Amino acid sequence: MTIVKKIEKGAIILAPMAGITDSAFRRLCISEGADIVYSEMISLQALYYNDKKTKMLMKHYKEEMPFVLQVFGENADIAEKVVREQINNCEDIDAIDINMGCPAPKIVKNGSGSALMKEPKKALKLIEKIVKVSKYPVSVKLRLGWDDSILTAREISLGAQELGVKWIAVHGRTREQYYSGKANWNSLKALNEELSIPFIANGDIFTPEDAKRAIDYIGTKSLMIGRGAQGNPWIFNQIKDYLLSGEYKKIEPKIKLNMSRKHINLLSNELGDKIAIREMRKHLSWYFKGLYMAAEMRNTVNRLDSKEEVLKLLDNYEQLLGERLDK
Repeated sequence: MTIVKKIEKGAIILAPMAGITDSAFRRLCISEGADIVYSEMISLQALYYNDKKTKMLMKHYKEEMPFVLQVFGENADIAEKVVREQINNCEDIDAIDINMGCPAPKIVKNGSGSALMKEPKKALKLIEKIVKVSKYPVSVKLRLGWDDSILTAREISLGAQELGVKWIAVHGRTREQYYSGKANWNSLKALNEELSIPFIANGDIFTPEDAKRAIDYIGTKSLMIGRGAQGNPWIFNQIKDYLLSGEYKKIEPKIKLNMSRKHINLLSNELGDKIAIREMRKHLSWYFKGLYMAAEMRNTVNRLDSKEEVLKLLDNYEQLLGERLDK
């Protein structure tokens, strides 16, 4: 089944998140039911100048398929050249996604990410150039607009559809909102009803119940899960179970700790122990969320520097949780 057909039928997708959805986390989410994963954001400008660190971000494994390479930039000519000369030579990706939703200041100040929501003509020119040369399906990820006075998702979405984009994902907030307030599902519903290509809803989907409400209300078949997957890769299978049966399995603390260990080992194999433990701190804080002594565990982990120390802490913590249950 092609990736486009998969999205047409309905898919639960891991959203791209810079510094979070690396290869290790993508593999965990795929193993727990994610239908499609995206790379972290890849700078077209950096690829143009053959930046080695950026090329490393493109690395992934067969078990991460279907795999979407998400790119960002604002120069249409550079984008065309990079896609034609570099990305088209990749034989292990399923699609190219153009990021026009990232709100991070370092991305926006260069005119990329959600800054393009302020310039629909420039955004569509970038899309046109990439679609023209890409041998892979092209998609776009947007926000609703820059702020409440510049709501351009409809204009860009309809234009992108005309240019040959295969699907569109929209986060139901403006750039000005970042992640504050609530995602505007009314606007997502209106976009979904107007587009003829597949539409992926994103924003405020933290539980299987949220997912069902989003599908029922917005009318989309596919969802993209971002922050809801942090420390919670099980959410994909939980959503699927809930949509099928109205029930899903709760995740016990022991399962969370086992996943934490697996995550550490995957990261360690990729990055080495020292960097892996530094990267794991944020993930562990999410895995601990809602558990006994979560704050103390987060504080302790942030002071540890070795893999052995962290694994020992997890073992001791699991023993403590077991003793509490035995009482």
